[in-house]
Amino acid sequence: MPELVDRKAKALSYENAEVVERFRANYGVSLEAARELFEETKKWLWLCGTRPQSMRLTVFGPMKLLDEMWHTFILFTREYTEYCMDNFGFYIHHAPTTRAEAERHRQRAAASPEQAQAELRGERRAMMLLVHDEFGEATLRRWFDPSNRAAHPAANHA
Repeated sequence: MPELVDRKAKALSYENAEVVERFRANYGVSLEAARELFEETKKWLWLCGTRPQSMRLTVFGPMKLLDEMWHTFILFTREYTEYCMDNFGFYIHHAPTTRAEAERHRQRAAASPEQAQAELRGERRAMMLLVHDEFGEATLRRWFDPSNRAAHPAANHA
């Protein structure tokens, strides 16, 4: 367990001023907001790199700007690859929902709306529990509470 705690601390302490500045310039947010969003993105990557493989993680709702910061980090391919390899031992791929996946979901929802909603709620609940267990209530609120603009400073840009 101490090894995992040390790995987590290392992954979360990583800094990259170039990524932060690029995001700030592209999205017109303050430097502080961009820094905070980069911190949240590293938390997201920690979850992606350490979650049980059977668990699906998806970006939704107020997390959209976090996803944009992830895109910005990926643009710095050498640094992003090195970060992933150093902290997780593998490259964390960004896998957006494909048209085929969206169509399958649409068909399931049309065939059984209640079951599709229940499955979606179950996936999101599991993800929220993981976020809470790893990073606490403040991160949970920052990522998922759309009314929490004070804790999500870059959200005012969207």
